[in-house]
Amino acid sequence: MLQSNDTVLVLIDIQGKLAQIVNESEIIVNNIEKVTVGARLLDLPVFG
Repeated sequence: MLQSNDTVLVLIDIQGKLAQIVNESEIIVNNIEKVTVGARLLDLPVFG
């Protein structure tokens, strides 16, 4: 089980050249946004 005191979400920037070559990158970016919102709602630290 995840514990907020030992859990962190680290986001890696995929904009620019990488996003252009990743298949369905818009879907991936939308999913990253959903995960980020969820982590913040759970008061988990988000870095990125």
